[in-house]
Amino acid sequence: MTEGHEGLLAAAVFCPDWGTDAFAMLYLGGVRLCPNCNRPFEPNSGKMYCCDECGPAYRTAQSRKKQHRAEDAGKPPR
Repeated sequence: MTEGHEGLLAAAVFCPDWGTDAFAMLYLGGVRLCPNCNRPFEPNSGKMYCCDECGPAYRTAQSRKKQHRAEDAGKPPR
């Protein structure tokens, strides 16, 4: 994956004609992986997580990781 596109899935599909290609792009174009639970989901209006519970859970986990790294380095956490 490239930086800045975390959680996006990309599929490689050979399409014999333009119509098949257009259908494949519409069907496969909007699938993401939830950064918290790694479940695939179809985002609506820019959603980053599969459900309302995963957003706060992911941010809490990231904050705790950051705090533990700061403690390991001997710095006070922010």
